[in-house]
Amino acid sequence: MDIEGKDPNNYPDLNELREVGRTGTNITSFTDYKYRDDNTFADIRGKSMKTVKNIGDVKLKRMIVIDGDINTKRKSVYTSMFLSKARNLPDDYLVFTDNIVTLSGSIPDFYTLRSVFSTPALGFVQWKTQL
Repeated sequence: MDIEGKDPNNYPDLNELREVGRTGTNITSFTDYKYRDDNTFADIRGKSMKTVKNIGDVKLKRMIVIDGDINTKRKSVYTSMFLSKARNLPDDYLVFTDNIVTLSGSIPDFYTLRSVFSTPALGFVQWKTQL
């Protein structure tokens, strides 16, 4: 296949892979979401965020977004990696993250440890849909 010199918009899967390689996420190439103001994923990528109970830090490395509807025409290049026919969520985007969790000291109990993985790492980032 000869693609050199052709419009890159004709290859959405390639654009999605490029965005993940460059930025760590496919949020703008796969969805209609746009960054708010001058914010980008780089503002939080690799930055230490305290856990809710302050038992450690979480660093977000990558965030992959796919459509939960396996019957949609526009599928992420990552859909088959993360979603099977047994799990169809037609009205949702699914978000998969790659994180580094560093615990500070001993963990008092299982429920406190569980809070590390339920920390809304992206809670302070607001996205808006471009209409």
